[in-house]
Amino acid sequence: MIVVFDFDGTIVDSKRLAYAAFLSTLKKYRISAVGEKEWLKLYEDNFFEVIAKKGFKGRKLFALFAEVKKEYGKHLFNLRFFPGMKSLLKQFVPHIITSNLSGIVNEFFQKRGIMCVVSGKDKGKSKTKKLLAIKRLHSLDRIIFVGDTIGDIVEGKAAKVITVGVTWGWHGNRIRIAKPDYIVRNAEQLKRVLLSTTNIY
Repeated sequence: MIVVFDFDGTIVDSKRLAYAAFLSTLKKYRISAVGEKEWLKLYEDNFFEVIAKKGFKGRKLFALFAEVKKEYGKHLFNLRFFPGMKSLLKQFVPHIITSNLSGIVNEFFQKRGIMCVVSGKDKGKSKTKKLLAIKRLHSLDRIIFVGDTIGDIVEGKAAKVITVGVTWGWHGNRIRIAKPDYIVRNAEQLKRVLLSTTNIY
C-alpha cells in the first residue's frame, strides 16, 4: 500500500508559522496585508495557480515564494506533529508531497527518525502531477492521499486517487466541501482507514 501525505496542516501544526511568513513577505515587498481567511482561500485549489491569477507570475512569483519559504524555514524545525501522527508515520514508509523544498522537509523527518520519500516544490508545483508520477512509479492504479485543505482533495481527485481529508488542519471541517472519500477527526481514525484499505491492493 502506498500512502501519500501532505505536510503542512496534515502532519505538522504549521498554520500560524506559514501565515506569519506570508505576512512578513508581503510587508517586505510593500504589498497590502491579506487576512487569514483570504489567505486560506489560496489553498482551495492548486496554490500556485490561484496566486498566479492574483498577479504573481514568473520572477515575481518566484521571488515571493522564495522569501516566504526563507521566513518559514527559520522555524521549520520547531514545528510539532499533530497528536498521533509521528507514531503513525513510522508504521509506513510514506510519500510526502509538499509546496516546501524537498531537502528541508526531508531533513525534518530524518532528524526525527522517520523514513519517507519527499517530493517538494522543486520537483513540481502540481500535486496532481506528483500523485500521477507516484502511481506510474509503483505501477498502481490507486493510492491513498491524505490532506487537510480543499485544494489537496481537489488535486487528489484529479489524479483519481483515494482521498482522505483530516479535520485538524488548515481548512478544518470545511474540508468536507471537497467531498473526500474519507473524513477523519484524529490519527487513530486515520490509522483505521489506512489499514482497512490494505486489501484493495
